[in-house]
Amino acid sequence: MDISKKQVLAKYNAWWETGTVPKDKVGMERSELLGCAMQELDTGLIKIIFGIRRSGKTFLVHQIINNLLERGVKPKNILYVTLDSFEIQQGFKSLLEIVQDYCGEDSEKKFVFIDEVQYFDKWEIQLKNIYDSMRGRVNLFVTGSSSFIIKTKKADPLLGRNVELHVFPLSFAEYIRLKNPAMKINAIGDFEQDYSGLSFSITAITRSLDEYLSSSGYPEVAINGVRDAQQYFELYLSDIFIKDIARFWEIKDMPALETTAKFALQNVGQRFSYTKIANALNQNTQAVMNYIGHLSGCQMIRFVEYYSKSYANRAKKEKKVYAIDQGFSNFLFKQQNQGCIVENVVYVHLLRNAKSLAPGIFYWKNKYEVDFVIENQKGEITPIEVKYQNDIKAEDYKGLYSFFKHFEKVKYGIIVTKDKFETHKTKDGRTIRLVPLWLFLLSTTRA
Repeated sequence: MDISKKQVLAKYNAWWETGTVPKDKVGMERSELLGCAMQELDTGLIKIIFGIRRSGKTFLVHQIINNLLERGVKPKNILYVTLDSFEIQQGFKSLLEIVQDYCGEDSEKKFVFIDEVQYFDKWEIQLKNIYDSMRGRVNLFVTGSSSFIIKTKKADPLLGRNVELHVFPLSFAEYIRLKNPAMKINAIGDFEQDYSGLSFSITAITRSLDEYLSSSGYPEVAINGVRDAQQYFELYLSDIFIKDIARFWEIKDMPALETTAKFALQNVGQRFSYTKIANALNQNTQAVMNYIGHLSGCQMIRFVEYYSKSYANRAKKEKKVYAIDQGFSNFLFKQQNQGCIVENVVYVHLLRNAKSLAPGIFYWKNKYEVDFVIENQKGEITPIEVKYQNDIKAEDYKGLYSFFKHFEKVKYGIIVTKDKFETHKTKDGRTIRLVPLWLFLLSTTRA
């Protein structure tokens, strides 16, 4: 590698000289994500780290690098590049050139981290070539926005060559560790035991919960705060529209895309159809379908389908829409309905703890509605109602009663409450567990 290229790369790899990662690059350690990433270290597969913009992907990459250094990996055997850098784009013609120039004739194993990989054309083919030609010599990590992952799956040249790690905004547990590091949250996933173990901290936990519900899980907002949160989210939306949507799809009417996005974000937890949105915004139905697809692709919004064993019924019914973070409701629209925000937070919690990006998370409605229906990989069903209020009345059970009546094999349901923690038995032997929101968010159960 010539001196000029080496100098460019050295700017992004301070540990080559110091042996450590700069503290401002590491950010808050996200132990669960870091643990998942390190578990994949020896698989030999390309590790693709993706998620919505500003969710903390670059911080996570530097935490992985820091962990490798602590394990004794030689600093110069770790390369980090970010492809949104003008210097990198001008200095190198391809990903293969970057990796080959860096590795040279050295036989020692290298760890290569490529940030914002979508900035190089045909990056997926290039990664395949690196994997096929340098397997065993290079342990490869790449990051990018969710949009490029979704778009690439149409061709999927990396099939069988990669493993994916999805980065979300901060969970409630992570938010507590950030804001109150002295508080020890040791949940094991059992409501009874976790309630007993955490009960001595309920006052502090609920105080943190109030802050979390009225703020955002985006690390930048949660860690440092922002002077003008509404302006921050307005600019953030523009960033997503330009860098994560317009870059991949031809958008002829950007104002219409923005209007559609804000309509969806302002109506979290509501049922919708494309026709309804098109009529409400005076837009073409096909255009609305495309915009909604793009917004979903970049993970800004997510959809919940109607629960039915029939896929045809699922397709015909209206979907419910949720945002990937409560900050949109809090700062962009000044949402006053806390129930909507809580429901959105519960949804993202379920999604974060699901085992795939196509989890079994649904809603159900007949005469009464059930907010969420969870179906695990064994086909077991759990209905979940969100009732974030001081008193749980008889009518608040009607959704679950109706669901039990239609699905007789289901014997267990959950009502997420504000502070009630108790068990209710129905006359026919079903169990309904009332679980405070803070406990539900901390006592992780997988969908």
